[in-house]
Amino acid sequence: MVTLRAELLACVALGQSVAIDFIDTSLWDALHRIHEIYGVFCHFPDVELGKAATKNTMRVTKSIRDLPLSSALDELLTPFKLDWYITEYATVNVITAEEASARRDLRVFPIVELTEAGHGVYQFVKKITETIEPKSWQAAGGTATIRALPGVLIVRHNRRTHERIAKLLESLAGK
Repeated sequence: MVTLRAELLACVALGQSVAIDFIDTSLWDALHRIHEIYGVFCHFPDVELGKAATKNTMRVTKSIRDLPLSSALDELLTPFKLDWYITEYATVNVITAEEASARRDLRVFPIVELTEAGHGVYQFVKKITETIEPKSWQAAGGTATIRALPGVLIVRHNRRTHERIAKLLESLAGK
């Protein structure tokens, strides 16, 4: 229960709008500044990657305005082929984009409103597995899973795919 609460708090923090400037700053220092200002701790589980973030090869010059912190992190990390995910301790782990795409984190999507509005659960599953990373799902030989239970979809996939699924479900709900 504690970890779920911590993850929810991290999600709220990552949704806050940010305004921050970086002028020729190491990626390490940029992430440290984000922690100081916005309270979100970014960690490099790979020590060598963390060391590289302090070097001159990973310098950031960027002005970020009115973006959710999650999008700001994407803008900072993507040029270095890095990505991130939230840990059960409400920290943000920074990893390579390749490692991030291979992750399979669990997320539950409530779909009660959609099913009550007459949408079929298996239509969602089919639409998701055919349009969002189709080759990644177990039915296509991949490692990602999706399961429909009453009122929810349980999905094991990476963070970016979870975001795409959330947007798809929001669009179906007319939000």
